[in-house]
Amino acid sequence: LIENKLIFSSLGYNSREFPFHKDGGELEVYLTPDFVHLTEVEIRPGENPAWEIIRHVIENKEKNNPQNLENYSCREYSKIRFDLNNFTGKIQKNILVRPFDYIWENTMKNEAGIQYLPVLLVEKSVDQYYRSSPNEKKEIIQGKNQTGLAGKNLLKFVEDLAVSPNIYNNYVVVLDKNFPSPLNDNYKRNYKFLLTDSSAVSGNKEYKISFRSKYQRELGFDGDMLIDSGSYAIKEVSLRFDIRANVNFVRSYLIKQKFQMVDSEHWMLANSNVLADFTVLENVSDLTGFYGRNNSSYINYKINKPIDKTVFQGPEEITFLENYTTRTSSFWDESRLIEYNDEDKQVVKMVE
Repeated sequence: LIENKLIFSSLGYNSREFPFHKDGGELEVYLTPDFVHLTEVEIRPGENPAWEIIRHVIENKEKNNPQNLENYSCREYSKIRFDLNNFTGKIQKNILVRPFDYIWENTMKNEAGIQYLPVLLVEKSVDQYYRSSPNEKKEIIQGKNQTGLAGKNLLKFVEDLAVSPNIYNNYVVVLDKNFPSPLNDNYKRNYKFLLTDSSAVSGNKEYKISFRSKYQRELGFDGDMLIDSGSYAIKEVSLRFDIRANVNFVRSYLIKQKFQMVDSEHWMLANSNVLADFTVLENVSDLTGFYGRNNSSYINYKINKPIDKTVFQGPEEITFLENYTTRTSSFWDESRLIEYNDEDKQVVKMVE
């Protein structure tokens, strides 16, 4: 009611005004539609914004790939653990383990409700050396500490987990299989990409890109990566595949890597974590599978610094110090970059 007038309006209709009569009475009001004629709008598809970023990363691979450095060295600490999973009650009655029935008191459940039992823990302290010309790599095992129940085939899986694949290579080797990297020069051929986030961290912009394999029944990863906008180097990456990739004995496999800036110029690997779910344990049907976990940290990088020529002497890529299996607790207190969690401590307690 405005100035003795009744005004009727509704979204999408023309308003109408009527004089207001104090004596009252009935009033029927009809509103006419208010049509808006729009001009034609043409929408055309543009380029996937993730592709431009991936192209920049590939253009800078030569600069950011650690394998293209003249040389580097670092100290690696790795902790590998294996847990039995999906086992039945039959194994608990096996005559071979019946005297040790207390081990089942350490059985745990994950978020999916699957029971698992930590049984093997292996930690290593390693000095790593690399040079590009001539191309050589050397690992000197400073210490190795093994606790738990291990057969020779299980120890083979320990070595398979002790890998840190190079995302910058066209192909990433996992369990002796060549997976196309999401940074493969032919990146569109194997993967679908999606730019999911673009944000500034400490004044530097970074991009988060998710990717999926185009062919689920072939070797390929699903995952995501965090990219520094200044150097177009990888800051973080996760790589996943599952049973559909048809890799022997593997139900699922996850690799997570984080990189850190070294000497204000090079992004080098700082942490590499692997979580694998295998289906077979030494061909024993009662033990239907096991989890393998590898957590590795890398420190004390020296880049393009002189390396003693004697380091690369000998044909072996891996050498062992004489006392590497008998290191003292003080050595491990100093070398252990990743503390034991409660499950790791259970393995030690069970063996003791």
